Amino acid sequence: ALVRPKFTADELAKLKRETESDILERKGNDKALVQYNHYRFLYGSHPYSHPLIGTQKGVKAINYKDVVNYYVEHFGGKTLHLFGTGAVKKEVIEKWFTGLTDKLGSRGVLNPDGH
Repeated sequence: ALVRPKFTADELAKLKRETESDILERKGNDKALVQYNHYRFLYGSHPYSHPLIGTQKGVKAINYKDVVNYYVEHFGGKTLHLFGTGAVKKEVIEKWFTGLTDKLGSRGVLNPDGH
């Protein structure tokens, strides 16, 4: 999924519907409303005051091009950081990382369209 993600219109529409539904559900949840207003009070106009799930307006505004551009900008070779930990040999991690980076596009960006 990281190297060959599928950004389909159907999947995007489904995720947007689910997210909008979650946002609406939170509006009827007392605990979620208290948390939302608490963060707004504490952080004012700072981004920390914004709900992580987003807003209905923001979700509606997202389109296919936004998703692909975000992917290219944030999951490319220049910004991708991979870490390995645990009881594994350094050579195993290096081999895995090299295999992944070999699949990066010429600009050092994972190709979201698989071309």
